[in-house]
Amino acid sequence: MKKALLLHGWCGTWVNHWFPWLKKELEKKWYEVFTPDLPDTEHPVLDYQLNEISEIVHNFGIWDVIVGHSLGCQLALHAIHYHELHKVQAIFVWPSYPGTTEALWEAFIWESYDYLVSYNNVPLEFKELDNSYVICLSEDDEFIDLEEAEWYYCMLEDVEYLEYENKGHFNKKSNVFELPDILEYI
Repeated sequence: MKKALLLHGWCGTWVNHWFPWLKKELEKKWYEVFTPDLPDTEHPVLDYQLNEISEIVHNFGIWDVIVGHSLGCQLALHAIHYHELHKVQAIFVWPSYPGTTEALWEAFIWESYDYLVSYNNVPLEFKELDNSYVICLSEDDEFIDLEEAEWYYCMLEDVEYLEYENKGHFNKKSNVFELPDILEYI
């Protein structure tokens, strides 16, 4: 059976947004789907969250698909790097990037800065692990600048971008409860 890992973002749970729909659709395709609720999502610290998923990632060895949303995408990158996961298809839906923390600081969201900065202070030296990446972006995201997504293009090989209109941050606030396009890539 193929395996998929779904990683939610900041202030989220796996039952937010389109995660329940995607879990159900992947199970129809005979995937075993793991949907951990990450600890302390309002004040996320990379080491704690990476530790939370490391047992899952390590115990189940080979992964076919990892889907992340927002900050969950950076967590996925760290898990791929730390565990040297090979031949994974990573799908990132409006991924945050290392500069996101600085953008939040400028937006006066100071209470989150000290926690989120842990995602920035860990350098990733990407090894070629034969992974492929699909990045879903929308031009009207309120949190992350479209141009900043170029960070992923510069850091990763084999990246494909899907650009959307009027999807915001691909969340409940933007009325996004399904993402059928990404199923075509899985």
